[in-house]
Amino acid sequence: MPGFIRCASVFLFLGPLLTLPAAQAQQFRVMTTVYQSGEPTPVSRSLTLFHAGKVYDYVDAMDEVILFEPATEQFLILNSRYGLTTKVQQEELRHLLNQARVETERKAATMAGDISPAAKKILASFAFQLAPEFKSEFDEPSNTLKLTGGPLAYTITGTQVERTGLTTAYLEYADWMCQLNYVLHPSPLFPDVRLAVNDALRRRDLFPIRVQLEAEFDQPVMIHAEHSIQHDLGDDGRRLITQWERMLKSPKTKSVVFREYQRLTHDATDAR
Repeated sequence: MPGFIRCASVFLFLGPLLTLPAAQAQQFRVMTTVYQSGEPTPVSRSLTLFHAGKVYDYVDAMDEVILFEPATEQFLILNSRYGLTTKVQQEELRHLLNQARVETERKAATMAGDISPAAKKILASFAFQLAPEFKSEFDEPSNTLKLTGGPLAYTITGTQVERTGLTTAYLEYADWMCQLNYVLHPSPLFPDVRLAVNDALRRRDLFPIRVQLEAEFDQPVMIHAEHSIQHDLGDDGRRLITQWERMLKSPKTKSVVFREYQRLTHDATDAR
């Protein structure tokens, strides 16, 4: 479930999201660990570094780094395991997300005449994900936000970060990252859902420390992510940035178009 791992609202235009003004002056790191319910061993770990107006997002299980620099209005994706890199422009991402929405609406239309309980459940899930509206409950003493709607339930424990703009920067990053990951590593959860969750956090200026998702799809899903924030990059963070930038510029790293990158990395993963 790569899409859940990396991402663990109404459809909106990407332009305003890709400016990340608050991130320009921020330098910090967030370590994210994802668990499946009842399992002590993490499903995935990821490291996100905010530095010099750029955001680097690295998932160790995939050996994949996503680099976003607002000034270029594009994402650079590097897979160090296979020596591949690709670019995704803002316009291309918007097009791919629109395609996904149209395809989801087409699937819903073809199922409209099916009155079976299973079909009704799927249609209700589609309708909610394309226009999510959550019921919200907030417990102020514990800073716990509960969001329920459709087949989904989020329980989020957060904190108010004293450093001005940090939560805004992180949530803006999370907005565009969940959209990119939906097309990069398709998941059953449309990105509008996470955008709505982020909006709820933004309204309370709440930085998420623990996010639990319960979902009723074909099989029940329960996962949770733990976020640990550090207010500097650390020596290892700086070394990683230097290493990734060097690999992006290396002639040994092969640049391919986005669809080819997906095919090559997915085929290699399936063959393992």
